[in-house]
Amino acid sequence: MLLFIFMACATAFIGWLWWSDPQPIPFTTNLAKLAYAGLLVLVAGMLVREVDKVFQSAKPGIGGFQFARQGQPDATRSEALRAMIVQRHGLINQSFRRENLLREARLARDAQAGARDVAPLPFATASLGFSTESLSKLELNVQGINFGKLLDSMRRRVAPPNEITGHVVDTGDGRISAVVRWSKAPRNAHQPLEDNRLMTFDDIRRDSDLAARIACALIWAELVSDQDGAVFKMRRDHYCLWTEAFLTWQRLRDKRAADLTLNIDDLGDLERARDNLKLLIGQSVEFAEIYQLHANLIQLDPTPLPNDPGAIAEARAIYAGMGRGLTLEEARQTLRVAAVAQPVVSAAEPVVPPVSSGDFRPMLPVINGRVQAGTVAAVQEVLTPQADALAQVAAATGFLRLSDGDQPMRGTGFVVARDVVVTADFVPGYLQAPGIAMAANLTPLPLLRMEFSVGEDAQDDRDNRVFAVRQVLLRDKEAGLSFLHVPGLAAAGIGPAPLGDGVPGDGAWLAVLGYPVNDPRVAGIEMQPGWRPYIKRLMPGTRVAVASAWADYPQAFGHDATTAGGTAGAPVIDLDTGTVIGLHLGGGSGTQERRRGFAAPFSTGMLSAVIAPLERR
Repeated sequence: MLLFIFMACATAFIGWLWWSDPQPIPFTTNLAKLAYAGLLVLVAGMLVREVDKVFQSAKPGIGGFQFARQGQPDATRSEALRAMIVQRHGLINQSFRRENLLREARLARDAQAGARDVAPLPFATASLGFSTESLSKLELNVQGINFGKLLDSMRRRVAPPNEITGHVVDTGDGRISAVVRWSKAPRNAHQPLEDNRLMTFDDIRRDSDLAARIACALIWAELVSDQDGAVFKMRRDHYCLWTEAFLTWQRLRDKRAADLTLNIDDLGDLERARDNLKLLIGQSVEFAEIYQLHANLIQLDPTPLPNDPGAIAEARAIYAGMGRGLTLEEARQTLRVAAVAQPVVSAAEPVVPPVSSGDFRPMLPVINGRVQAGTVAAVQEVLTPQADALAQVAAATGFLRLSDGDQPMRGTGFVVARDVVVTADFVPGYLQAPGIAMAANLTPLPLLRMEFSVGEDAQDDRDNRVFAVRQVLLRDKEAGLSFLHVPGLAAAGIGPAPLGDGVPGDGAWLAVLGYPVNDPRVAGIEMQPGWRPYIKRLMPGTRVAVASAWADYPQAFGHDATTAGGTAGAPVIDLDTGTVIGLHLGGGSGTQERRRGFAAPFSTGMLSAVIAPLERR
């Protein structure tokens, strides 16, 4: 405002001088005078702006970020990171503002619908820009003294700008860490142990992820300064996990609303969002929106599980209870009392008895090539005789991921012939080529850049052997299989898994061997103790009959092994013979209900159409 008043007065003064000059002056001379006067006004305007900054608190701005890769400065990435932080900050605030408008419209249209999500979402009121250094960039030299830099230095001492600076280190191993300083950050009213003036970020894989974390942390820093903000009894990392999941849900919801199908990358994002929410719910974070978002994410999942309707109803009820002023524990207690007072049993489905220890379905890690049998006697009894066969299957099993490292993994696969890997049909993530129909059966399609890695930890590349996927040899959408050509496997000593023929009868012991990740659909008991995602694990179970087939894969058979996201494409092993008789496609849930997984039958006869083209080369 002060600068605007000054410019208006300066313009009026120059105009008065122009018209009050009694001497007729050539036009070119007047233009020169105007140019010179404009230059003086510009310099004076910079000085007036600095006066305004001295006496008024400027809005926060992104200042200098020092980016170093393996000890060498990287100015290009530094400037790009600054731009990404500002862009992400605006995106988060814009997304929350947009959602608040939708909630207000829904409430106005339907009072009952609005009652489910009447609370406005929190967002930062201050916009974020770049910190300006107008005087330091002004070359104002008098008698060899740069008064621009001198004045800028003095101003920073008497009235430091409200700027955010940082130091970022890329060690070259795919991991980034950063320290962000905000000397004028708002005081943290709810979490005094988390200092907004100095924030650290570790183990980040991409510059864009780091920018998103920093932008989210800056918004959180403003919000926790609000004494009335009940939201921010939660920690900074909890808020950022929720924010990331919310943005994913909003994007996928809009995609579904436009009648677009979720692709494999979308499903991976949905899985990570549900993992984030599961973590927050497991830690009993006191924020009602977590439960609202949990229900929304479940509803987006294109492969619902039998317990999903109950989970949605429970999450909605907790959200509504907290909206009435209850604490999280009070809302949960209200649900428990209601369940005891009025148990609801569907007449169409039998009551599921409690799961006994003999029916326990663990997820056993593979360590140094051997399956750890665990402590369940029934499981030990069937695994011990097949220890060597299981080790052979484990040695042939790996995970598939994009070669640019964008995701730790996309699914599991295993070697079935020389330099041939099979996985679930949807794991590779196909691109449609011109003139080729995506739904065509047995049609080779172009493939995203992909790697097949053999190791016991999908997040640790130090001990993993990595091979490039060259092409799709065969895609059978009806069976749910994709065969991939991966040169170099045989040369590295990675041979095929032993294959069998025929699916055993109901009740026979089977096992799925893959890389399960954190999955909110799986009861935590199978994942504890010492659970870590992305570890190669054996998941034993039995062959079961299913009342209805999976519509997408009518040939699939059922099993009750506990599986999770990341195991699609894993070998299914007959524990009577130690041979692979199927490929896991999906499904699986916790111990509190009947588990149902689906697998594609697999046999040696299916390899002939795949091996023949390779043998002709």
